[in-house]
Amino acid sequence: MVRLYVVGFVQTALLSLGLGLNVGAAAAATFNFSGIYNITATLQENIPPNFQAISLSGTSTNAPYDLTRVNSLSYSQTDFTTGVFSSNTDPTAFGLQGYQPGYVEFSGNGSNILIASASGAGAINFAQGTVTTSDTLAITGGQGMFSRATGTLTSTQVVPASIQPGVALEGQYSVSGTIETVPEPGFEMAPLIMGVIAAGILWHRGQPNRKGCPMTSP
Repeated sequence: MVRLYVVGFVQTALLSLGLGLNVGAAAAATFNFSGIYNITATLQENIPPNFQAISLSGTSTNAPYDLTRVNSLSYSQTDFTTGVFSSNTDPTAFGLQGYQPGYVEFSGNGSNILIASASGAGAINFAQGTVTTSDTLAITGGQGMFSRATGTLTSTQVVPASIQPGVALEGQYSVSGTIETVPEPGFEMAPLIMGVIAAGILWHRGQPNRKGCPMTSP
């Protein structure tokens, strides 16, 4: 009888473990995110011809979740006969070796941080003297409420056209999309398992005295 009780108790604990995991999965949250940032973009030096490394920083007054600052480092390769270029936060996408990996980071005054990689394309408008870049951002993680974040954002950046390194170019950066967060499953699972164990111990203690019972079932 004791063996049957132990087997049944283990089965109950395993079932509860599965339920706990399902609770964690069901607790995933989705956030809509959009913001407009006033930015400063700067071309870096020591980049091969037709390639650019652009550092960017800016602030927003309407971005939610305290993600009011944006900072990024990205790379591009431009065809100056057409003005068309490709952009990527990964320099190796253009065969550039030994350069700092790029990134896009949204942050604020608190603990929330959102991190993404980016890739896209753009064009120089020679008549208007502007550069427009459109990127797709793949969220790779973060901190605070976005510590286990995933999702996809799209961004558009418009700045004055310039090929002179070190010149700060003021423009605008807009971003929108969906962020999904998945909490750590252990936080939902641990209290449930502890409750099952405690209930099992109390139930067993409440059973009649079985001193004369064999240790195995017939």
